[in-house]
Parts: sequence; C-alpha cells; structure tokens
Amino acid sequence: MAILGPNALKFSSRSPEQTFRYGLRLGQLLQDGDILLLEGNLGAGKTLLTSGISRGWGAVQSATSPTYLLVNEYSRPDGKIFHHLDCYRLGNFPDVESINLAERLAMNGVLLVEWPQVILPWLPADHLLITLAIMGDDRREIQCEAKGARSAQLLTAFRRLTFER
Repeated sequence: MAILGPNALKFSSRSPEQTFRYGLRLGQLLQDGDILLLEGNLGAGKTLLTSGISRGWGAVQSATSPTYLLVNEYSRPDGKIFHHLDCYRLGNFPDVESINLAERLAMNGVLLVEWPQVILPWLPADHLLITLAIMGDDRREIQCEAKGARSAQLLTAFRRLTFER
C-alpha cells in the first residue's frame, strides 16, 4: 500500500477474491449521498469491485454489469437504493438525460458510476475516484483519490479499516 497524500491511496489486489473483499470493506463505510467513480480498461475488475461494494453496503441483489441497460439498482431491506451506472455506451447529452441522473442524485442512497468521463460535468465535485489497472492475470493495481471533504473521510476510514491493524 502506498499513501500518495492525504487524499490518495494506491494498493494491489492479488486475486479476484481480494478485489471483492476490498469492495466489501469500502461498501460497509458508505453513507447516503456518497458517489464513487470507477475507471479502468475492460476486464480491469470494475464490476467485481462493484459487487463487493454493493454487498458490503447491504444490497440484497448481486451486482451485475449494466453495460447494455446503462443502470442497475440494488436495494437494501430499509428501502435505500444503490444506483450502478455504466456510461460506456453513452455518447452525448440526450443520452445522459436518459439515465435520470438528477433524480438519482436527489435520492437517498449511493451512486456508483463506471466509465464516468461522459457524465463528469454533471456530477458533484465531491466523489471518490477509483482507478483499476491490470497488472497481470489476476493482479490489479487500485488507486483511490478523494475529491472533497466527504470522500476524504471515506478514504481515511477505508484505509484504517483495511490496512491499519
């Protein structure tokens, strides 16, 4: 693990199971209104990490890639919603309107966006940017960068929970 500053952290995952466990830990810390942005090439593990995050958050359903649907929603028994957007296929502003982004941001719950570059101008400045890079067959490098006060708190709590024992 490398602490790249107070608002950035880089670490490695040696297996899909470990990537999922990192997601579980992060998901346990999420609060209403948290926004996570996931970047990385196809096959980097974004959906696997999302599965762990949503499960740690308490989602009843298993997360799957919404590439062709654009949006999946996962719920908890308390009625809160985890919004999972995949913007890989979005191309322009009318497409952005089709995902009802403003309504999703106004709801109680969490928003996680894969391929966020397309909608970045419409997202709040406070978010946690997570970048996954393929380093080998099962090995991934994961970098987290907090952009704002709440995401900085989230990253600090994740670092403590996961790496400081």
